[in-house]
Amino acid sequence: MTDNNTPICYPFLHGYLEQALRGLPYDLVREGFLLVDRSEQDKLEKLIDEKIKSAHKAEREHAKQYPS
Repeated sequence: MTDNNTPICYPFLHGYLEQALRGLPYDLVREGFLLVDRSEQDKLEKLIDEKIKSAHKAEREHAKQYPS
């Protein structure tokens, strides 16, 4: 993960994880974990996109507790 002397760059981590999740359907198919046709892969992409949007919405709700 990280050593004790290096701070975590949360914006970078967030972006990296979000893009990794968006690519997950392709990774799962490529690695043989999923054998799906294109319509099923589209459903999986939509599900992941909904989860990412939900996380963004939850973060905004959480941030309202700490106005600047």
